[in-house]
Amino acid sequence: MKKVITGLVLSVVLIMPIGCKTNTAPAVPTTPTQKYQLAATYMKDFASDLEQAQAIEQNLYKGGAIPAATHTQIENGFNVAAGYGIQVDALILAEASQTTIQAKITTLTNTLTGIIAPAVGVSSATTAQLQAAISAMTQLLTQVLSALPQA
Repeated sequence: MKKVITGLVLSVVLIMPIGCKTNTAPAVPTTPTQKYQLAATYMKDFASDLEQAQAIEQNLYKGGAIPAATHTQIENGFNVAAGYGIQVDALILAEASQTTIQAKITTLTNTLTGIIAPAVGVSSATTAQLQAAISAMTQLLTQVLSALPQA
């Protein structure tokens, strides 16, 4: 009987790590390279959020909630933001200084903030989802900056 219980306990201990996911906090980056990698991960999330925001705007346009001229202006804003995002990615990949990346992120943040400006005359209820997506992207950019090695 003792062998059966010992065997059962041992098998449970051996199986547990395989069958159960443990909740561990992400490792805090300690080296500059790890910090740039974390910033790059946030930028990947940013790119995904940018695509989602564009999809939201396109659905609003297709649904008739946003006029064609406004749609064109907003899409142009997204294209400019995407270009700045690519530039930020390149700076992170090159492990540029935090100050250099911050300057580009400031420009990107200003571009994002201006995207909704052409929607004057469109109800705020209509653009609320788009505004929330832009706010989430702005928060991600703040996380990028906080992840980088400080100057």
